[in-house]
Order: sequence, then C-alpha cells, then structure tokens
Amino acid sequence: MKFINFLFGIWELKKIAMRNLARHKVKTLLTSAAIMVSVAVYIFLNSWLGGMAIESRRNIVNFEMGAAKLQTQLHFERFEEMPSYETFMNWEIYREALSREGFVSAPRFVFHGTLFSRTGSAPILFHGVDPVFEA
Repeated sequence: MKFINFLFGIWELKKIAMRNLARHKVKTLLTSAAIMVSVAVYIFLNSWLGGMAIESRRNIVNFEMGAAKLQTQLHFERFEEMPSYETFMNWEIYREALSREGFVSAPRFVFHGTLFSRTGSAPILFHGVDPVFEA
C-alpha cells in the first residue's frame, strides 16, 4: 500500500510540475533555449580547443623536432623500474655510425623524478643533455 501511495505522490508532483510549465510557457522556452545554446557552445569550444592542442603538439613533433631513441632489450624487460635502471654505455659507436650516414646525434639521459620547492612538489620528466654535443 505504501508503494502505491508513493507512486500516487510522484504522479501528483508530475502533474503540478507540468501545470507550472504550462503556465509559464515563455519562461520555460527561454530557459530551455539558453540551456541548449550553452551546452552546444561548451561542446563546440571544448572540442575545438582539444583539437588545437593535439594538432599543435603533432606539428611541433613532426615539423620542428624529430626524435629517435635507441634502447637495449633491458629497457623493455624492466620498463616498470624507471627512472634510471640502465646506463647507455658505448654510445660513441652509435654516434659514429649515425654521423657516417649523415645524421646529427647527441646523447641524452631521460628520467622521472620529483621537483621539490618551498611551496610544494611536482612530478617532472628530466632530460639530461651534454651541451657540447647538443650544440
């Protein structure tokens, strides 16, 4: 019996809401139109800005700074144990081979870490470079 009373109460509330909307047609239409326009503008701007961010990142990588990495098999076997489980020894051999083919190369050491300051900390991806070869 309680369930039937509950359903009857919901039905009455629905009728009251529909009468209220029918009484204030202009306000209801204006509010609905404002909500529709604002949701449409939000979706458009969110998609547009997201696409611009993705495309700008692609353009920077593809047209400004290409990248290549040489990894040993150990990198793929123990990838979860970053940041610095493996040192890249004897890199001069690879540099000489690449320079014979006309490529310019420089050694880099990339590792994850945390940067601490007085106000807090932030996770950072560090790039160690050799300034002599980077030039």
